[in-house]
Amino acid sequence: METPDYILDLEGEIFITLKYPNCEFVPCEQEGPQKVSSEVVDHELLQRWMGMAIDAGIMDEKYKKLTTVPFVVEPDDDEIQATELESGIWGIGGPPVDILPSSLLTAEERISRRRARDELEKKMLQLMSDESDTEAVVIFQASAKHLMAASSYFRSLLTIGMAESNTFQAEGRLSTTAECWDEDALLYVLRIIHCQHHELPDKVDLEMLGKVCVVADYYDVHDAVRFAARPWIAKLDPQGPDDSYRESVIWLWIGIFFRMPGVFKAASLALIKEGKSHMPPLGLPIPAPIVEEINARRIKAIEGLMDHIYHVEDEYLSGKRGCSFECSSMLYGALMKNMSVYGLSRSEFMAPFTHNSYTSLANLIDRFRQPRWYDPRSSKYLCWQYLEHECHDAHFWEIRAGRFLDDEGLELKDFIKMG
Repeated sequence: METPDYILDLEGEIFITLKYPNCEFVPCEQEGPQKVSSEVVDHELLQRWMGMAIDAGIMDEKYKKLTTVPFVVEPDDDEIQATELESGIWGIGGPPVDILPSSLLTAEERISRRRARDELEKKMLQLMSDESDTEAVVIFQASAKHLMAASSYFRSLLTIGMAESNTFQAEGRLSTTAECWDEDALLYVLRIIHCQHHELPDKVDLEMLGKVCVVADYYDVHDAVRFAARPWIAKLDPQGPDDSYRESVIWLWIGIFFRMPGVFKAASLALIKEGKSHMPPLGLPIPAPIVEEINARRIKAIEGLMDHIYHVEDEYLSGKRGCSFECSSMLYGALMKNMSVYGLSRSEFMAPFTHNSYTSLANLIDRFRQPRWYDPRSSKYLCWQYLEHECHDAHFWEIRAGRFLDDEGLELKDFIKMG
């Protein structure tokens, strides 16, 4: 047996082998557009380059639809240093060498490209060889007594007539496996089980706490981890950095695990307001009724917002809103145009409102363009003049009044038994 990476007990009888450690945690698809690396050339820009080259006569028409994959290679000291390229139709720096056919390259450029491709192939082959030859594993040596005392999972594994329990009873030791857990998260849970609280870090970030809770939930050591990890919660940063939706999902899970109604309520409200599609569990053991209720309330919130807009639209059409026929006609037409531009008309905008959140729609409504027109009026200074039309409805006040959500979030006691 390999030497353990972490020894929780020198006389420990249980060896836990963690395979595929440190897998991605809470892979969220609701993130904003990813930033494109400056090393990757935009597809449209490549097409524009090719078109310009064809027009200039330096590239044949047959390469017009050429699929390109640019290489990014740092030149070695012994490589030939390219001379400064003159600016031309490509702009300063000249064309990207790797998008051009070999017939248009100089001898030095062809040698440089060949070297780059050979080096890339070597790296890929080496990477594939390393992945096939060795499998990353982390081994923990733990005490059977501590595991069985704290975890019903290990108690069942080692005592209830399973193959593992038979091996343990016969040999006095057992090797078992786990997969995909975060290495540190599993280590922290095992240290808590072995009463090694002094070995725990003073604070962890939100993501690590979420990982610890997932491991603890799987091995059913809720009480021990809740007690030991409480100090971590007080030191968490309540403000998430950029990805508020993903962090709200983790906060929701932490609220469930630690039985924290306030955290759970705030996180659920954020997910109702910020969700752009049905909320998936994202690999977290969040009870299905909670996920279903968040999805239902998200749709209800968006429907309530849009129903208010449609109601105002009907009042403009019927003349119940607007100070005159001209006023209601102007406002009705402007509202219809705004909703048509953003695809919010009744015939187009329907549940489940994919790619739209309550917050994004409320912000969109705030940006609705208002019509401006002028009425002839008299004043004490001038007999008649044209002044901008002003009335309560002319500024879309009633439309914006419906964008405030009255939902306060979910109550934890409605889904989880407290106490």
